[in-house]
Amino acid sequence: MSRAARTVFIEESRTPIYRRIAHAIGAELLQRGMQVFAVNPHAMDSSTFLAFLSQQNADAIFVSNASSHLIQSRAAGSAEYAFEKFAGRLIFVH
Repeated sequence: MSRAARTVFIEESRTPIYRRIAHAIGAELLQRGMQVFAVNPHAMDSSTFLAFLSQQNADAIFVSNASSHLIQSRAAGSAEYAFEKFAGRLIFVH
């Protein structure tokens, strides 16, 4: 029985250098058999983004970059940061 491929979410960036880094990381992870999905946090409001994060499982990985601070922000009326809603592993590229 084969194990399911690990899921990786890579944050899209408006900054050219971070966009190039994200695409290179995604290409490498695809070659290694992982499922890679681009996430555009700029296309979501904060509540939609928080719902997306909280629905992912603990095997997932989220790669964030310095151009989006949505994952690093606090939810309205909460002491928790958005990344604390994510059960998986986080990678911050700065």
